[in-house]
Amino acid sequence: MIVSDGAFWGVVFILALGTFLMRFSFFALFRGSVSERFMAMLRPIPAAVLAALVAPAILVPGGELQNIGLAWENGKLVAGLVAALVAWRTRHMFLTIAAGLVALWIWRFLG
Repeated sequence: MIVSDGAFWGVVFILALGTFLMRFSFFALFRGSVSERFMAMLRPIPAAVLAALVAPAILVPGGELQNIGLAWENGKLVAGLVAALVAWRTRHMFLTIAAGLVALWIWRFLG
């Protein structure tokens, strides 16, 4: 099944929002009754879930592993690299998703 880029990134955005809302509800409901150590262990989970969902679509588009020599022909890989750079510099999930979307749109527009 082939999914359009818009549908793919729409699902990524919805899943990111859902992950945020689940995390926020946990913090809001159990703020005083959960130890700080346990809360610190939960902080990387949304980023790990997002990476697990996005990485296969970027690295194995269409079910075939990309040849490294042709990597720059894959707009999703370029957008993923831009998003990774933004995530590394800002550590802000929304900015990371927005940067990846904008990079992919620019890649599609120029390509």
